[in-house]
Amino acid sequence: MRFSQRVRVWTMVCLMPLMSWTAMAATPAAGPLRVLPANPRYFTDGSGKAVYLTGSHTWLNLQDGVLTDPPPAFDYDGWL
Repeated sequence: MRFSQRVRVWTMVCLMPLMSWTAMAATPAAGPLRVLPANPRYFTDGSGKAVYLTGSHTWLNLQDGVLTDPPPAFDYDGWL
């Protein structure tokens, strides 16, 4: 077996458990999100366990990031 084939096989062997674990870990939500009574910084889906929401943001999402002065008006409706 050539080196590139061995690398490909080894990669698949390493990734298969990870891929099967993520498929098993995905469960449907138990209900709509509500504020967790024990800690209002978190949400719960009705199961009583906390749901932690994450996301990403860059400053230029809602800011005019052009080099013209003054910048053109931001089209918020178009952005949505």
